[in-house]
Amino acid sequence: PNLYFEVQAPGDKYAALREYLFSHPDRSGIVYCLTRKTVEEVTARLCADGFAAARYHAGMTNEERRQSQNDFIYDAAPVIVATNAFGLGVNIPDIRLVIHHAPLIGLDDYTQEAGRAGRDGKKSTALLLWHEYDFTIDRRLIKENQMELKGAELKERLHALEALHDYACENHKCRWCMIREFFGEKSGKRCKKRC
Repeated sequence: PNLYFEVQAPGDKYAALREYLFSHPDRSGIVYCLTRKTVEEVTARLCADGFAAARYHAGMTNEERRQSQNDFIYDAAPVIVATNAFGLGVNIPDIRLVIHHAPLIGLDDYTQEAGRAGRDGKKSTALLLWHEYDFTIDRRLIKENQMELKGAELKERLHALEALHDYACENHKCRWCMIREFFGEKSGKRCKKRC
């Protein structure tokens, strides 16, 4: 109940990210990006704009990743820009922001990563920045990967992606209800100002 779900479709994702971080200077957060290249670019731009930001992805050495993780945990860098390589097995209770610079491949993955915010029960935000081309790219990636995804598994992956697309695009429906429905629960009542 402490997690606020927000979605934006800005023309310039980096400008929206920078503005959001400037307007929430006291909040630690993870900025998830899909590729290592985007992690490097976003981190460099944030640092150039005066943010103490660390980076984290599988292309870094173990020591570099360990240093970035420690910088984030001990507040030397209150923002960490990462691929989904960051967060597995890491339990940091006071993360206030989880920002996705681009959507993932499905609502299931998105919900899991968004849930890394506010584990201590205090108010936190999960922000998704998206553009329609993000979903076009994701659909292509799934379909090109058909050799590994067969039959029901491919259908399930596409369903999860379309559910995330609906989550991002729908302006009149409660996002909490959409998440519950996706996971097979009753949608329940609207959340009343938590999305």
